[in-house]
Amino acid sequence: MRPFLEDYQRLVEMYRLLRGAYEPHVPVDRSFLRKTAEIVQKHTHGRPPQEPKDTYEIGPEALLALTQAEKPDTVKVFNLLRELHRLVEAKGREAPHLIPIGERAEALRRAFEERQLSSQQALAELEGLVRQLKEAEEERRKTRLSKEAFAVAWWLRVQKGWPPEEALDLAARVEASFRSFPHWATSSAQERELRRELYKVLAKASPKEVVAWVNALLALLRRAAE
Repeated sequence: MRPFLEDYQRLVEMYRLLRGAYEPHVPVDRSFLRKTAEIVQKHTHGRPPQEPKDTYEIGPEALLALTQAEKPDTVKVFNLLRELHRLVEAKGREAPHLIPIGERAEALRRAFEERQLSSQQALAELEGLVRQLKEAEEERRKTRLSKEAFAVAWWLRVQKGWPPEEALDLAARVEASFRSFPHWATSSAQERELRRELYKVLAKASPKEVVAWVNALLALLRRAAE
């Protein structure tokens, strides 16, 4: 191995750590990237591109494996934040219940970067999110609810502390409303009708907060539709 390659490998590891920790939130120093590009151009040779051979599915099991890796807690935190972000970006549209999990992960990222949380505290919080994600995936497989109705059920459980059976029962009652107005996110007329239907169902559960609840739920589902 040439003498410079060992030092360059260390630079690459530093770059990957920084990029994995902060992308897409905080850009890596451009001068560092330029220096890396110059070294690569000078000391490497290209080959024809090939089809990727290995792919992997991001999911609770893969995330749990990250928590058990023999790496420093700080590295585990960075890796979990990166993979949770990728998961929500990849699957948020088809699984809106993931969006609050992503928002919680983002809040943890900010708190960790601002040193409001230690690496041990951040890791414990992220492990809790991964367990929540695993539970949601298992629950989703058991139900025939649409993605919108399941997001309602999970929101009631996580945000409002509802028992699982009660949350699923209410979500089943709003299922028909989402089927009746499938274009509510782009049609103001359908959105008004959907709101009326949701008010009727949710008013029985929380008459004082029904408007706030409907606003929060539709805002969540709209983010998934964007």
